[in-house]
Formats: sequence, structure tokens, C-alpha cells
Amino acid sequence: MVRTPALAEFDPLGDLFAALGEEDPHRAGRYQHVPYANGVLFEQPARVVLEPDEVRGLQTAAAADWTKVEPAVFGGFLQSSIDARRRQQIGAHYTPKRKIDRIVQPTIVTPWRRRIDALQSSDEAAQLLRELSEFKVLDPACGCGNFLYVTYDALRGLEADARQRLAALCAAEGRPVPDGLPRVPLSNMLGIDVDSFAVRLARVVLWIGHAMAVERHGLLGESGPVPPSEREAELRRADAPLPLQAITTVTEGDALELDWPQCDAIVGNPPFIGSQHLREHIGDEAVERLKVLFPGVGIREYVTYWFRKAHDHLGPGCRAGLVATNSIREGRARQASLEYVVAEGGTITDAVSTIPWEGEANVHVSFVNWFKGEEAGPYGLDDREVESISPSLTEGEDHAAPARLAGNAGRSFQGPIPVGKGFELGDEEAQALLARTDAPYHEVVRPFLKGRDITDDPRQGPRQWIIDFADRPLEEAMRYPAALEIVRERVKPERERKQTGASSVQRRRREIWWQLGSVAMAMRGALAPLPRYIAANEYGKRIQFAWQTGTTCPNNKIIAAASADPAVLGLLISRPFALWIVRWGGRLKADLHFTPTTVFETFPFPPAGLAAREHIGEIADDLVALRSELCLTGTSTPIGLTKLYNLVDEGAFKELSALHRRLDEAVLDTYGWSRALAIQSDDSDRELLRLLYERNQALAAGAEPDYEAFPLVAEHGTTALF
Repeated sequence: MVRTPALAEFDPLGDLFAALGEEDPHRAGRYQHVPYANGVLFEQPARVVLEPDEVRGLQTAAAADWTKVEPAVFGGFLQSSIDARRRQQIGAHYTPKRKIDRIVQPTIVTPWRRRIDALQSSDEAAQLLRELSEFKVLDPACGCGNFLYVTYDALRGLEADARQRLAALCAAEGRPVPDGLPRVPLSNMLGIDVDSFAVRLARVVLWIGHAMAVERHGLLGESGPVPPSEREAELRRADAPLPLQAITTVTEGDALELDWPQCDAIVGNPPFIGSQHLREHIGDEAVERLKVLFPGVGIREYVTYWFRKAHDHLGPGCRAGLVATNSIREGRARQASLEYVVAEGGTITDAVSTIPWEGEANVHVSFVNWFKGEEAGPYGLDDREVESISPSLTEGEDHAAPARLAGNAGRSFQGPIPVGKGFELGDEEAQALLARTDAPYHEVVRPFLKGRDITDDPRQGPRQWIIDFADRPLEEAMRYPAALEIVRERVKPERERKQTGASSVQRRRREIWWQLGSVAMAMRGALAPLPRYIAANEYGKRIQFAWQTGTTCPNNKIIAAASADPAVLGLLISRPFALWIVRWGGRLKADLHFTPTTVFETFPFPPAGLAAREHIGEIADDLVALRSELCLTGTSTPIGLTKLYNLVDEGAFKELSALHRRLDEAVLDTYGWSRALAIQSDDSDRELLRLLYERNQALAAGAEPDYEAFPLVAEHGTTALF
């Protein structure tokens, strides 16, 4: 509250803060028993006037047992104190303690615990305590300091255990327990964060964590019958909670642009920002600096740069453990991070491949712990022992990513990105525009397809409309005045509001406000001569494929394949392609991620002739007709493909399952592979993926010079079969 003159002379709370920051052994009066904290925390004591209800609330809080407070709760305070836009910009998300333990235990605790358990003499124990006191841990994106607090508490617990082991070994050897051995200092906790408030809060968390750790682990000690040496007494005084120790090792700055301090381990939860959002959230200049700092990497998920820098910074024999979105194990993100770690001599020793995050960050994450050097197994993967962990966070060794095949290029596309809800229309408004006679509005008012239309709508078709001027200049867009006016009113103001800190992409979109955010002209050119094309949802528990009319505009969560041939649809629906998606696609939370680059452009289509592919097309036509019928009339109410195939998994609609089996066998025939691979099992999955990968590598090496996934249709040509 703002202080009023009438209350200016009575401010007990502000006076208390001032007393905490003053070292005065002769203080008398109300604050004579207040200990000196330090002048860093209270050098500018807050002056606060409380209303009666606020005083009562403070009294209630003060009556609680604050020795039981969990410092990790300050992470929630930090997250709630930063506005949503800023949190998104810096990727700040609170990490609960049970998640932090997934990193701290394998990276910090387990290696030291092994050493303590293996101690054989008091000399070894004393040496271990010396080494432990020099062990420094860095969190280069420390936020409120939760990782550092949990790490510090764990190290002090290890220290206490090592001291007990030392005492036991000394007793067995008939030697006195040495005192004056160094302790783990708070200054061994190193942190960096871009947010100044987070840095200040991290210091508070460490102060509280220090007070709790020395008490919890009995590290202040008792004098006992033999007074401690002067050195031991000095160490105990240094461990006392008050006065607070100056913490200069947690600093403010952009960690990716700073030199990191020397350390023995790195832990943390770096920011979650997807590659497609980097320019929007950190700006063009920061992205360009990343290109310079990490040459040859390009623009990748933000967290990948932290993995690379962490591994490069570690010395031989050191460890790291980081949290990342689970896409870290997929595609381009994996190549830039985990594959780099392994290629540069790292061993992934413990990992959780994917687990849902908690709170507002609606993502699935991976936990990755690694050792810089070679370390023998067994290792821990998803709470089980394995002999090796691949960069994909699976058991065993990874193949290199499959090659993108020239014969697959230019045939699959991501749909346009609207960047503005104002482009979208409901049916009534769209029909009103289409009914107008002042312009041919059907040229710019198009059915608009989204991923859930394919998976949830019984007809697998669009349920909305969109105003789509493609790449028309403004003077051409003016030929459709009613549509342009809608965009002018609903989209233009929204884009103009994004002024401060706008990226070059945002500035460009503001200038061409009447066009969709990306217009996907290459896709339009490939689809233009076709009466229909194949569309699939980009994300989902299942990736479903369905026909769409040539007039339908897919959105950016749709992958469009430029073919009207039912044989192509049959190949994409078949088991080989489904397995390829699972293996080489990405992940978003628990969903599959179907991408043109890592999945479609790498898939080795079969070499079969026209007759075999016509057979695949016939089965595909029958299958699509049957599933459409079942969606509309197979249950008491119409259902979408997701619900239909959930029922198939439960044993319903055997006729549909039989058609899928026929389709899979026909596809396997075109490859010349055994029909037994159509029977789903772990062994057949592995064998089929092996064969597909070998074919991909052979095609990339030029085994079939004339190979192409399927022929493209010329602008004025006719739809061709394979």
C-alpha cells in the first residue's frame, strides 16, 4: 500500500526489515533480540503500511511453523509473478521437486552414493569429503533456484552420510575422527537466469534451503566432550544460517551468450520454445546471434542449444541432466542435441523418454542424464534397466536418420498458416458471401479443413470456411470487396497491434494484412491440376488419411499429398507407412507428429508396376467406402475415424480389419516381402522397419535411378497412376 502521512511515524514491519539489515550488537528496545541477517537482502528495507485485515493475515501466517516450508514453492511464486507473455517469451515454467529429482538423483546423488558405499578406509573418506566440498553444480537457466536448492540439499545429505561413514571407519581403525574437514559451501551452487527477479528469488531460496539443510542433516554439530578445533569451529560458524552468506554465484544474463563458470555438473530445465516461434519470442537479433554462436546448427528448438553448450562446457568425466520437451528425441531436434552429445563422446546413462508435464505448460517432456565419456551400464530408461540408451531415448542403438529421397520431393506439404482468426467464417456468413453477385467470391471463399475434421467428423470433411486471397496483391484482392472488408475489420487491426519488438516476419505480415500468414504457393501449384488430393492430420493418437476436393483449403495442421490416385492413399493407410510415422515422426505430448520432411520425404515407396498398384487402389477404394459407411451408420450415432478405430481396436467391425489386412498384404507384395509381416508383433515391426530403412538407404545411394514416390501431375495433364 501507499503510505499516508498519518501513519508515517509507525511502521513496525519496515523497522523490522531495517533492523535485520543492521549489525548492531548494542541494539536495545523493541528489536534488541532481532538477529543480524545482512545488508544485501535488507539494504533497501521495504516500508509497508498494512490495513487491519492484512495485519490479521500476517499474524496468522506468522503463527505457522515456517521451519517446515518447502523452498521449492517459490517456483510457483515466480511463475505467477511473471505475466503470461513474458513467461512464454523466456520459456519459464516451474519445476516441481519430484521432477527435479529425476535429474538430480542420477546426475548428482547416485554417482556420489556409489563412492560413499565403496569407501574402505578413513583416509579415503576424508579425501572424498575434500572432493565433495569442491564439487560445483551449474544451472544455466536457474529460474527461482529450485534445481540448485534440491541439489544443495542432496549434497549436504551426502556430506552428512560421508561424515558418518568416516566416523565408523575411524572407530574400526582405532583412530580419532579428524575435524576441520571442509564442508560443501553454498557458493558451489552456480546459476544464471535472464530474469532479474528470478535471480533475486533464487538467492532467497538458497538461503532458506541452506538453513533447512544444515538442520535437517545435523551439520551444525555439538561440541561434545572434546571442543572442536579452531578450524572446525570456524567452519561451523560459516554454516550457521545467520548472518546470510553473500551469494554472488547466481547471476543475471542470457546464458547462451555468456561464458559459463567452471563446474563439475550441469542440471536444469532450459526454456521450452519451438523453432517456429523463436523469432516471435526472442527476436530476430537474438536468432541471428544463435546462428553465429552455434555455426551449422541453424534454427532449432531453443532447448537444443542448451544441450550442445552444456556438453561442450563439461570436462571429461563430468555429468549433466536436463529437462526438455519430448521432441528432443525426434528428428531435427534430436540431431542438434542428443545425437550431438553421443557423437561428441557422451553416454546417456539415465532417461525418461516421455512424461506429461504439470501445470500450464501443456507439454510432454523428457529427462536426459549423461556422462561425458564412456561409462559401463546397465543404464536406466523409463524406470527399468537397459544395456544402452540411444539418442531417440529408446533401448539399443539408433540408425542415422533416414535420407530424404529426391523422388519424394515436392509431393507433400503443410497447409497455409492463417495468423488471424478473422479469416475464418462460419457456414452462414460464407454462404452469404458466395450468394453475392458483385464478384466471383467462390475464388476466395473456400472450405477450410482442420485436423479434427479428418479425425472427428463422420464425413472427414471441412466444417468451416476461410477467406483466402492466396498471393494476390491488394489491387486484385479489391475485386472481392465484401470479403476484403471482413479481413480489413477483423485481421488488419490485430496485426497492427504487434508493433513493439516485432520480428521481420511479423512486420511482413502487417504489410500484407489481407493475405494468410503463409500462403504455401508450392502446395497450391502441386494441387491445382488435381480434382482431389489426400489430406492427413499432422498430430494425433492416429494419423488418418482422407480424400479432399480440390477447392478445399487445408490449414497448417494438415499435411496434403499431391495425388488423386487411390493407390497412393492405400500406401499411406498401410502398415508400413504407419510404422514409419511412429519411428521417424516427431511427438507432441503423447501424439504422433507426421511431417513432410522426416516422414513422407524419407519413406521408400515400393517399386511395383502398374497392375500391382491398381490392385492396391481397388482395395483402398473399398476400404474408404466401408469406413465411411461405418462412420455414418455403423453405430447409433455418426462417429469420426478416431472413435471408429478405437472400436476396431476393441474387436468391432471385423470386415474393416480384414480389408486392412488385405491392403497390407498387397502392399507387402509390391515390395516382394513376406505377407507374414502384416501380422502385428514386436518382431514383425522391427523386421519391417529394418527392411524399409535398408530400402531408404539403397534408394539414397542411387539403386533405382528412375525412382519416384508417384508421378506429379502437370498443370494441364491428367491424373496418372504409378
